[in-house]
Amino acid sequence: PPSGQYLPTGAFIIKKKNYLKNTPLRLAIGLIINKLNHEAIVQLMSAPPQVMKSLTPYYAVIAPGTIKKSDVAKMLIKKLKEKGKNDPYLLKALHTIKIEKIIELIPGPSRFLEEDNNGD
Repeated sequence: PPSGQYLPTGAFIIKKKNYLKNTPLRLAIGLIINKLNHEAIVQLMSAPPQVMKSLTPYYAVIAPGTIKKSDVAKMLIKKLKEKGKNDPYLLKALHTIKIEKIIELIPGPSRFLEEDNNGD
């Protein structure tokens, strides 16, 4: 606190606002597949696009938009099926994942971004 001002324990001072302008709102949602012998451990995950790109090839990037969360989840499954049509582990995993789990990861109405336009 400034000199001469008392600040009780647990209190804090709010000073100037810090606006972060032109911050890109992008989120990648994808599947991480760890193959062990003849089984696979599948994790559904959301992260910034740069992080997801380093973890798995099976992801899609979303941004705020007008498409409902449930429709985005269905479209995401279709996109992942297209990307992993040659991976039997991925196709099997997509059948076991509940769409509600995907909907939980989507922050609100969204749209898909193309791979080249994700800010990398």
